[in-house]
Amino acid sequence: KRGRDEQRNRDGDAMNRSIQESMDAYNAAPGLRATSLSRLLESPRSYKYWVIDGHKMELTPALRFGQIAHTAILERQHFEKRFVVQPKFSGEGMRKAKQDWLGTLALDALVLTEDEAETLVGMIRSIEEYEPALTMLKRGIPEHSLYWTDEATGLEFKARPDYITEDGWVVNLKTARDATMRKFENSIVEYGYHVQVSMYLAGYKAVFGKEPKGYVFLPVEKTPPYECAVYVADETI
Repeated sequence: KRGRDEQRNRDGDAMNRSIQESMDAYNAAPGLRATSLSRLLESPRSYKYWVIDGHKMELTPALRFGQIAHTAILERQHFEKRFVVQPKFSGEGMRKAKQDWLGTLALDALVLTEDEAETLVGMIRSIEEYEPALTMLKRGIPEHSLYWTDEATGLEFKARPDYITEDGWVVNLKTARDATMRKFENSIVEYGYHVQVSMYLAGYKAVFGKEPKGYVFLPVEKTPPYECAVYVADETI
């Protein structure tokens, strides 16, 4: 179900809009996204398999933790209502005890191990102690879906920036093994983040009717000392 918080561009175009909605609603909505274009750049066969045929990626532990980290860092109030730390089960009957415990939880509960909870605390503290990162996430809207029609092609696109600041920065939070510039530059190439940058900036302009201030990567490491950084995307991307 889509939220009531909907914004249209200055021309009142209902096709170009920003909506607060669940990730499931966003995934189900029509429109090409950055990952769709990245698949096409890989090969037409990859695009057909993942986009046209609709195969789903396996939710690996790394992807799952990344999703939880986004909620914890960007939507703290929602996270605090949903997260629960899993107790340690041991001894005879531990499997049944764990299943019984899981059965008592809400369907949308975010279950963390003690190690994962400790990691999240370290990541959040790192961002709070680094003024450039903290400033970026002080005032804005997290996890809003953008929908627009490309004027040149007539194609429908969609994007879901992690965070949009009040003054027009598009922020992309990344959990990372290494947040140093040298390593993160390699990740930009390896994972095709340049496609995402172009798409999100185009979506911002189409939806809000003005140029964005720019695009920012905010990588934060998943291991001590949980270094984080703020990198502004430039023309070389």
